[in-house]
Amino acid sequence: MHENFIPKEVVAHERRVALSPEVVKKLVDMKCAVTVESGAGLGVSITDDHFKEAGAKIVKKVLTCTKGPN
Repeated sequence: MHENFIPKEVVAHERRVALSPEVVKKLVDMKCAVTVESGAGLGVSITDDHFKEAGAKIVKKVLTCTKGPN
């Protein structure tokens, strides 16, 4: 299974988010796992609930769900 991790932007005044809930749903429908850092979409008025409804898992910090470099 392909895994996608969507972090919250860390650059000041940056509002973009890597994926929209519509794209998350398409990925989930293709059997991909999508994990979104809580608050990642707030800069563009996308709530965690929007991502959850699309099938994403929400985590407090994306770093908590990655294994790091091999």
